Amino acid sequence: MNKSNPPVFILCPARTGSTLLRSLLNAHPKLYCPQELHLFQFIKPLSDLFNKLVAPAENQHENLHRNSILISKVSDQLNSIMDTACAEAGKEIWCEKSIYTLDSIEVVKKVFPNAKYICLYRNSLDQVASGLECLRVTPDGSGFGFQNFLRQAHPDRIGGLLDYWLDKTQKIMAFEKNNLNRAYRVRYEDLVQDPEQTITGLLDFLEVEHSPEMLTKAFEGKREDQAGDYKFRSTNKVHTDSLGKQKIPPEQIKGGRSRKINRFHKKLGYEEISA
Repeated sequence: MNKSNPPVFILCPARTGSTLLRSLLNAHPKLYCPQELHLFQFIKPLSDLFNKLVAPAENQHENLHRNSILISKVSDQLNSIMDTACAEAGKEIWCEKSIYTLDSIEVVKKVFPNAKYICLYRNSLDQVASGLECLRVTPDGSGFGFQNFLRQAHPDRIGGLLDYWLDKTQKIMAFEKNNLNRAYRVRYEDLVQDPEQTITGLLDFLEVEHSPEMLTKAFEGKREDQAGDYKFRSTNKVHTDSLGKQKIPPEQIKGGRSRKINRFHKKLGYEEISA
C-alpha cells in the first residue's frame, strides 16, 4: 500500500448519518468508500490461520516477535484486498464505514497503524428519535447494535437507546482525545446544515483536493441494494429534516441520564437537555 495514502475509518454509532457521509466520501474521485464491509471481522480468522501455520513460540520474546509478524501479515492481506478493490474503482484511498468498528478499535489500530479516523457524532435526542423509528421495523434493535442496551434497560426503550448513545459517544470521544493527530470530528448537524464547509474541512484533513460535485454525485445511481441507512435509498439531497425531530419529555429520561448526557453535550457543542 502507498504509505502516503493511509486508509480511513469512520467511527460512528448507528443513526448518526454515517451512510450519508460514506456516500459523500465515495463520490470523491480519489476516495473509495464502499458499503459496510466490517473489516474487523476478518482480522481474527486470518490471525487464527497464520497461528496454525507458524510454529508455536518457546518464550515471551519469541511470542512478541511472532505476534508482530502475525499482525503484519494480517495487515498485508487486508490492505492488498482493499488496495486492489480501490484501484479497480479508479480511486487512491480506501475508507471503511461500519457501526461496529468502534467495538474493535484497539485491534484495528494495530493492524492499520497509519490509518486516519473520522469521528462522527449526533445530538443524543435526535439519535434516539431515529432509533425509535428503527424499532418500529426491528423491535429488538438487531442490525443496529441496540440489543444489549435495550435488554438491560427493559422496558425503558428510550433509556436503552440513551445508554447506547452514552456508551458509543464516550468511546469515540476518548479515542479522539488520545489520537488527535489522526482523528477528525464531524457532527451530523454540521454535515447537513453546512455540507460544503464541513466536507471542505474533512477533505483538508484527508489531504485530497476539494470536489464540489460530491454533493450531487453521492445521490446518483441505484441505491436500493445498498447496505446502511434504509432511508438513504429514497433521499436525493442533503437535508435538515431530521434535526430537532423529537423532543423527549424530561420525565422519560430516567436514571440520572440527563446529567451524564449534558456532560458530553457540552463538550460537543450541543444544547443541554432538561433534567
